[in-house]
Amino acid sequence: MRDIHELPLFPLGTVLFPGGVLPLRIFEPRYLDMIANCMRDSSPFGVVLLRRGGEVMNDSHGSKVEFHNVGTEARVFDFSQTEKGILTVIASGERRFVVDRAESASDGLMIGHVSFLADECDSEITEEHGELLKVLIELMKHPLVQELKLDVDLTKAKSVSYRLSDLLPVAPEEKQKLLEIDSAEERLSRLREIIDKFHN
Repeated sequence: MRDIHELPLFPLGTVLFPGGVLPLRIFEPRYLDMIANCMRDSSPFGVVLLRRGGEVMNDSHGSKVEFHNVGTEARVFDFSQTEKGILTVIASGERRFVVDRAESASDGLMIGHVSFLADECDSEITEEHGELLKVLIELMKHPLVQELKLDVDLTKAKSVSYRLSDLLPVAPEEKQKLLEIDSAEERLSRLREIIDKFHN
């Protein structure tokens, strides 16, 4: 039996990876309340990628929101009130989870009943991943990436695979596939295929 936990869900058009950094501008009451509760209780929320529907409740899709069932636990580590009614939040990615089921609260907030995925085995980066390391190092030189102050261990396969997945300019659906891979080595192999396509 898997342990099931309740987690407020934030369906977004982006993918958060473990160890990643997610800047958010929040203005909807349901998410303002969610973040307030998370900060008060030092509790996390879950980020899941939208399949259908919009991030904002009053968009043309209404409440018909569908999302992928593998997401990432997020925890707020910085915030500021930038404009009236708008909260800027910086969250960090922690554990991956699977949504077993979800239900909508009275304010429209989705509550997920989730089980956390086992932490994948880590290994050392090998010479065969040298090209991937070069790409990651180049991406991390970009000023906007440097502002994120990402924590990267360039000697570990898991850290390198997650940060490359974060930073490569690929579609969210492709990033979701990378998130769902359970092995750092397999994720690095997929990243190598993606980078080879860029070169071709």
